[in-house]
Amino acid sequence: MSVIGARDFTDAVSLAVTYDGKQFQVAPKWGISTLPETLEWLLWADRLGFCAECEKLFEVTSYRWKYCTDECAKRATDRKWRQEYRSKLKKGPAKKGRRK
Repeated sequence: MSVIGARDFTDAVSLAVTYDGKQFQVAPKWGISTLPETLEWLLWADRLGFCAECEKLFEVTSYRWKYCTDECAKRATDRKWRQEYRSKLKKGPAKKGRRK
C-alpha cells in the first residue's frame, strides 16, 4: 500500500558500534537532521499522537495513549456514559415476563 508523500523511516535510526581502546560502545545513530523530520519520525514511531478528545498533539506514554490529559479522558468517558444512559431511557424499562 502506497501513500502519496509517505516516507520510509526504517533507516532513520541505526546502531553504531565504537571502540574506545578498552571496551565496545553501542549507541543509537540518528539519521534525522531537521526538526520537521524528527516530528514526522516521532509520529511514525507512535511516540506522538493526537488526543481523541481535543485533537492536540501530545507525547504517547504507556499511561496516556488515547487522551492527552485526565480532563480529556474524563470528559470523553462522561459523554459516553450520558449517551448510553439516554439510550436506556428511550428504550424504557425492561419488560418482565415469562421466560421461554
